[in-house]
Amino acid sequence: MAMLTIAGHLSAQTDFRPGFIVNNTGDTLRGWVDYRTGVKNFRTCSFKKDGGEPVTYLPADIRGYGFTNDKRHLSRTVETADKVKEFVFLEVLVSGRASLYKFMNSLYLEKDTSLVRLSNDAYETYINGQRVVVESKKYIGVLTHMLHDCEKIRAKIPRLHLIEKSMTRIVETYNACVGQASVVYKEKKPWIALKPAIYGGLEISTVSIRGTAELDYFNTDTHAASSPLAGLSADIEFPRINERFSLHVGVSYSGTRYKMYQKLNTSPGRSETMFNSNSRKLPSP
Repeated sequence: MAMLTIAGHLSAQTDFRPGFIVNNTGDTLRGWVDYRTGVKNFRTCSFKKDGGEPVTYLPADIRGYGFTNDKRHLSRTVETADKVKEFVFLEVLVSGRASLYKFMNSLYLEKDTSLVRLSNDAYETYINGQRVVVESKKYIGVLTHMLHDCEKIRAKIPRLHLIEKSMTRIVETYNACVGQASVVYKEKKPWIALKPAIYGGLEISTVSIRGTAELDYFNTDTHAASSPLAGLSADIEFPRINERFSLHVGVSYSGTRYKMYQKLNTSPGRSETMFNSNSRKLPSP
């Protein structure tokens, strides 16, 4: 039996890493920035200098913040998925002639003076009299329009899925096509990292059998049985998207022989039963 576990590391503790903030006058102040994921990542920035106390900044307080050889955020006004304009810290995924940003679960494409949310909202419609839910795929039209001056990517755009990896690659390809290099702040982080493991152990167990009153001779327990346990597991991590999110998969095997004895009122007076249990276990994440 295979196992799939989704793991997320949730902690209220801080994780200060080397980084910087850019204040509203354009000056860069270096120090330590609290590395966060989730909502706080886009709403606030906690920064401290060497030996100093942390100071929390809102998007209106600074132009942006970042981490050494890692992700960066800019203060920008965006239209959210709820059609509300908010001033937030956008994460910069790609910077160039065309730039790609992320806020929460939404991706934004910027070129020249246009900053547009890439959307694929679902809506209901009727096809042949049947009500169905379809995807709008509006992002396909936005990409086609905004990246129209690169002919070699036109055929690729309709086949793209609205996920961070695909959007990052198409924007990088576009920038190279128009002769401008892309800056990808997290390019040293892999999209997927696999950490395999082999483990073993000893399983000790008993089996309880219970019958009806008419079959009370079934009411017994087996003797404790032990068997070796062996398995394979792997943590699948996604450092480029979220280093605190991972999938744990694995499989293990054990084989156990159980014995039980029951005194009977008839000859020969004792019953001995043996049975085997071969099982595939789910290893603990």
